[in-house]
Amino acid sequence: MAVVFTVCASMVAAAQGDPTAPGFSDGRWLGTVHYRASLTGDNVQASTQLSSGTFEVVWSGGAPSGTLSASGTGTVRLTEPAGQGQLTLDYLGSFGGLPDAPLVEGQSLAASGSVTVDGLTVPVSFTLGPGEIGTAPLDIVAASCTLVSGNFESAIADANAALAGTATVTPQVAFWSASRAPESDLTADQQAELADMLAAADAFDAAVATGSFN
Repeated sequence: MAVVFTVCASMVAAAQGDPTAPGFSDGRWLGTVHYRASLTGDNVQASTQLSSGTFEVVWSGGAPSGTLSASGTGTVRLTEPAGQGQLTLDYLGSFGGLPDAPLVEGQSLAASGSVTVDGLTVPVSFTLGPGEIGTAPLDIVAASCTLVSGNFESAIADANAALAGTATVTPQVAFWSASRAPESDLTADQQAELADMLAAADAFDAAVATGSFN
């Protein structure tokens, strides 16, 4: 059985003295998303909170293939006319971009719930498709051979730029993290050897970053 050992891109860059930005190296990655934010405008207050958010992406030759799915709730309050509403949200996006600048392109967003305005409650149900949702960049803060993590600062900045003069989005929690998935075709001994190699690569990467070699 062929065994393919993936070389961490950040380790190669460090060895060559290349100050490239941190990013994903080739391989299969599993991640989670944590997000809670509020929106405040002249006549509206709204909030969004994810109850779950996960993704799986495979990077090969610097190109991604994978999806991100998330579900949560959204609430809205109006002051004039007086009203409030609550929605259940389900989102699906596909990965694009580059290893050091990944992004998620919205494929579907389904919302259902109800809105009450001036005492009248009406059901709400709609679905948006590709081209109607937009693209969200995933900012990378730190990366190693086995872990990558970041936040949504650029996505929130884009949203606030689009809402300029009408409303402001303020995040309370907005970050994501991913870990390299085990290679499925490796034996237990090979998995342990690969784990040791990746740990050594991470240690090397950290030593380069701090300028300390022993």
